[in-house]
Amino acid sequence: MADIIANKDENTVILYEDEATPDELRGTSEPTTTAVWTKKGHQGIVKTSGETRKRVVVYGAASSRT
Repeated sequence: MADIIANKDENTVILYEDEATPDELRGTSEPTTTAVWTKKGHQGIVKTSGETRKRVVVYGAASSRT
């Protein structure tokens, strides 16, 4: 990235982009489990709804120039 910035010219457009799901924007009703406490030597079991979650992603970009 530093090379691109160092060698840019007047025709170079740099955009900064980010994305989020609507659940992240309002707080999800079905959070993702990232860690589970279990007894040493036992594998944890995480119960889920079993349904496939449809996902919509919103994204946006901003120009450093404008």
